[in-house]
Amino acid sequence: MKKFIAEGKLSTIRTALWNEFHDRRKTSAQIMNFAKVTAKQVPGLWEPYEEKAFAREMIMDKSKWTPDYFDSQTTYLRTNFSKKRFSHLARVRQYLRDAKEDGFAPT
Repeated sequence: MKKFIAEGKLSTIRTALWNEFHDRRKTSAQIMNFAKVTAKQVPGLWEPYEEKAFAREMIMDKSKWTPDYFDSQTTYLRTNFSKKRFSHLARVRQYLRDAKEDGFAPT
């Protein structure tokens, strides 16, 4: 990440953070901390939260937090890289890890 930050390519930095959600060795808290540290070094990392065609609303009802919902939200994050959406995705991920959903359990 240090290399990406030094290069200053915002899209690459965002992609690197986005990819962290797929590293099953890391907890969601670790990912959030990584994002927090990165945001301090990268002005403009976060976009304002918005809902649009490829960044639909976030659902707060945990009973609807499924692997498919997680996948949709990761796509929406790529379209709207907001801190609010990133944090929500971290909570959904942790919920699925705690529920021991296939593909989310730590390795």
